Amino acid sequence: MAVNNSNNSNKKNCYANGKPTTTIHNSRRRHTSLTPVTSVTAAAASNATNRRYSLDQTNESSIVYCEGYARIKRRNVLTWTTRFLVLTHTNLLLFHNKQDATYRRNVVESLLLKSGRVSPKNDLTIEFTLADGREVLGRVFSRADQFQWITAFYQLAMTSEVVRRPKSASMDAQDPKKAAEKRHVSFFGSVKVRTIPTLPDDQVLELFYSKQDVEKFSAQATSLRTRTEDAVSLVFHKPLLAWRRQLV
Repeated sequence: MAVNNSNNSNKKNCYANGKPTTTIHNSRRRHTSLTPVTSVTAAAASNATNRRYSLDQTNESSIVYCEGYARIKRRNVLTWTTRFLVLTHTNLLLFHNKQDATYRRNVVESLLLKSGRVSPKNDLTIEFTLADGREVLGRVFSRADQFQWITAFYQLAMTSEVVRRPKSASMDAQDPKKAAEKRHVSFFGSVKVRTIPTLPDDQVLELFYSKQDVEKFSAQATSLRTRTEDAVSLVFHKPLLAWRRQLV
């Protein structure tokens, strides 16, 4: 009996002494479990902020880069020369071949590029506008090369737009009336964009086709295509000649 009483008293003492200890452990466990969640949440919030910043504004430190072979010439010059071009941001380097460009040796010419675009006159032709106003024409050898240069020109234009953006924003803040007017934006010097106000509901039908109109146009196009195929088949149909039928 004495042993049992001592065990019970020990259990009571352990329970009495263990309850605060258990509470402390639980509080510590809660504290340690909340700490990583808070850090993860803060990291996610910072990443979201950085992602929003990168979407709103193009990073000025981003490097525009493109390289490849092209035949180039100055405007109003007849002869074309094949060079390996390397564009790094606004610095355009001309080399004799790719090996020289890899080791950055034997630089034929170094040009400062202002903008570039695709030539509307000739196929696979791009135009470089230099900082001093001169123009250089280039002919690439494939559509893939042309697409790479278009991407580089777009990145260069976006970088230049970020540099000019604070100035235009301050001008709009000083004169709010001009900000509400039609705003023309030059895109590579060939496309102009202006803001269009929201249309009233009664003018939507005057500017846009309905679903019934689209179905009607589709039916007319199908019938026209069928008639065109019939006409082409009649033109290319070769009837049998009379003398051939006699021989048979």
